[in-house]
Amino acid sequence: MKKITRIIALCLALLMPLCALADAAISSHEALGIVYMGALSNTYVVQSPAGYQIFAADGTAIGPVWPQMGPYQNGKYYQVLNNGKINMVTAQGEVVLTDDYFGFASPGDGWIIGIMMEETTDANPDYTSKAGVKMNLLRADVVVGNQMVGSLERGQYMPTASTGLIGDYLYVLHEDGRCVFFDKTLKQTAEITTAEKPEEFMQVDGKYIHVPTQ
Repeated sequence: MKKITRIIALCLALLMPLCALADAAISSHEALGIVYMGALSNTYVVQSPAGYQIFAADGTAIGPVWPQMGPYQNGKYYQVLNNGKINMVTAQGEVVLTDDYFGFASPGDGWIIGIMMEETTDANPDYTSKAGVKMNLLRADVVVGNQMVGSLERGQYMPTASTGLIGDYLYVLHEDGRCVFFDKTLKQTAEITTAEKPEEFMQVDGKYIHVPTQ
């Protein structure tokens, strides 16, 4: 289970260790800069004076050159700066989240939640920055694998919620104790409160949550 973390900036210090590679195509690129290895994808990323670019194992360039890039989920995805917006691409170069996101949550391997916020004058906003800017959740875009499967609305997801996976189910654990479950299509399968403790519940962070059955 992981709390959402605010993205401060994509910085060039987010560099994965350079692997010792025998492949001639990859070796020929090492002189240009740091090479990121795309997890489980047979791709890699090269930093050149022009920026960052993904390459296939045979040295074929995939997609555009990005001005800034940093690995996410150990290289299964990359955060990129695209026309001033923070996007998410897969290790194969597919852009899966295209808006300017406030931040990302990683509920589990191969899942990403892109958090969209908007400024508000509400007395009790969803989030208040250190500078005092009040914001409410606009929506939460959910990616499974290399596809965005849909969005969660305010109330279904909150920036203060914790997320995780139990099997193929995404759960969103709210501060008020509600725990909401969704399948891979974002269909809601259960919503429970911590007051319920039947045998099919399990404990997460001191709270009992329901484990849906398929």
